[in-house]
Amino acid sequence: MARKDNKKPSTLFLFPTGNLDDLTNIKDLLQKEANNSEIHIRNLISIQNKGLAVTCREDLDVQTLLDTINNKESLKATIIAGKRHPSIIIYNMPEPITQEEVNETFRAHAGTTEKLKLRFRLTDRQPGTVHWVMKASSKNFNKIQRLCKLEINWTMFQVCEFFHIKRCNKCQGFRHLAKDCPENRYSCANGAGHHLTRKCRSPHVYCVSCAMLNQIHGTRYPIDHYTSDSGFSCYKRKLSL
Repeated sequence: MARKDNKKPSTLFLFPTGNLDDLTNIKDLLQKEANNSEIHIRNLISIQNKGLAVTCREDLDVQTLLDTINNKESLKATIIAGKRHPSIIIYNMPEPITQEEVNETFRAHAGTTEKLKLRFRLTDRQPGTVHWVMKASSKNFNKIQRLCKLEINWTMFQVCEFFHIKRCNKCQGFRHLAKDCPENRYSCANGAGHHLTRKCRSPHVYCVSCAMLNQIHGTRYPIDHYTSDSGFSCYKRKLSL
């Protein structure tokens, strides 16, 4: 039986400098100038400002790619590289809690040495609570991951890694936002209807994304959950790409 690859993917963001002409993109330049036989690439995604997100199998592959760029003048002069800091999400946080309280708790219980920065907050279904998405250095991120839960004022909050995957609130698809959606009709995130999610009155929960995967690929993923839930098959499949 083949062993499961437990290495954690790592992403490098590449952007063009002013020395790259408008007719050449970063991917074309890498294909021409860089040998990727020693780099295990998991995914390539075009991003804003003519950039390219390169997801590798592990940190060692990212470092190999960085060395390749820095050691070749034609790449070093035309590409700016920067590794993304990992993010964590803290679920169901009461709105009055402050960043100072959170950072002090991480310092006391996880031994963090730097303050985490708040990226943004996500609205929770429960009134008066939000999910916090915070940026951490790799060193602090590894310490926080061992916690799993965070205790503030005698209340436990779940802490997980946050993955930056675009999700469309119009069609419920991935890798794009509603403003760029190619679909003409809305798909509800709660049920199977073609209407705005906030106008849904159906008592039945139905994930249109997992249903589409089953239809296209012949899979048997469960569909009795909200499309917005991050613990189910349609979301996990995107993480593995």
